[in-house]
Amino acid sequence: MSRWHIKRVKQLTLQKEEEDNRTVEEYLRDIAAIEEKGIYPQYSKIRRRILEFWSWALKEGLVKPNERVQDVVKRLSKKT
Repeated sequence: MSRWHIKRVKQLTLQKEEEDNRTVEEYLRDIAAIEEKGIYPQYSKIRRRILEFWSWALKEGLVKPNERVQDVVKRLSKKT
């Protein structure tokens, strides 16, 4: 994944999740459910990118499923 792609997805996630207390696992489950239902299809491309990023971050071990999204985004933002 390109550095730009990672930064952009983190920015999009942070914009939406600054006051969110969900874990990464809960967040992914919610985003996937919205995508599956087809709610707001104009945001489908963004949701797919967000899902792709967080799935990649979990696979690479950069985040844990039980971490809060806002904490992870802040931590990862400091690294890039």
